[in-house]
Amino acid sequence: MTMSKPLISIGEAVHASIPRTGQVMKELADLGGDAYSAPSEPLSYVRELIESQKADGADYIAVNLDAFGEKDPAVAADMMVEYVRLVRKWGGGVPVCIDSSDDDVLKAGLKEWYNTDDKVAQPLVNSVKTYTMNNMLPVKKEHDFSVVGLLVSEDKADGPGGSHSVDELYSLAKEIFSEAVGKYGFAAGEIFSTRSP
Repeated sequence: MTMSKPLISIGEAVHASIPRTGQVMKELADLGGDAYSAPSEPLSYVRELIESQKADGADYIAVNLDAFGEKDPAVAADMMVEYVRLVRKWGGGVPVCIDSSDDDVLKAGLKEWYNTDDKVAQPLVNSVKTYTMNNMLPVKKEHDFSVVGLLVSEDKADGPGGSHSVDELYSLAKEIFSEAVGKYGFAAGEIFSTRSP
């Protein structure tokens, strides 16, 4: 079996840890209740980020707001809802990649992506780990999505330089894949993987 597209392109520009983008996101949030609908320079900046990634051929447009949830994860979840709406509005049909280390943020983004009467493409969730997958993978029954398995374990990696060895990475990937396909109904082509840097 050959895969027609073994790699996917994820636009990563809407990420709060990018200094300029994070500053604009903060300015936008500080505008108050209608910040994500009323015209403003920060909103125009975000729109340009989304539209430029679509124009560049991204398969997904990632949104990561973890920098805003460090003190209060609910803030990142609320913001994710707003940014998912913006990707749905300005992404030209390119699906969102909901990117967070917090499962509640991932779930909030998924719920909002499907909170429309319009047909939308299957989103991507980034990411699940072996020790979080049984919290996120069951959500497949409520909201259809593809998933990125992050190949990192709770245990200390024992490969060169503290990284995971090839055997450890393979074992982690196999565990996520087996659970996703065998237990939660994912198709093989809906599972992607990446390793921790």
